Amino acid sequence: MYTYHWALQIMKHRQHQANRQKYRKLTDAIASIIQQLIRQYLSPEQVSGYLKQHHGVRLSHETIYRYVLSGCHTTRATETVSATRRQASAQAIWLGRTSFLHS
Repeated sequence: MYTYHWALQIMKHRQHQANRQKYRKLTDAIASIIQQLIRQYLSPEQVSGYLKQHHGVRLSHETIYRYVLSGCHTTRATETVSATRRQASAQAIWLGRTSFLHS
């Protein structure tokens, strides 16, 4: 039976869940490592593998993509994104795909 007491308990539980601090794997130290590795022209998949093997941090490549492409970081993120785009352009030219360069 759904009563006021149960509704109040459910509401308090949901507020507690929403307000508690979440565990984040992407710390400032890991973020700086990611930036260094991206500047060395490693892909997010390679960065993820490197972090798993050398630092014991399991971080998905999608999280690394979101971090690199987010605009809320300093100018280093802009440099990182432009390095990633240069790498993609160089790979496309190397593979003979130049149609996107003319548009």
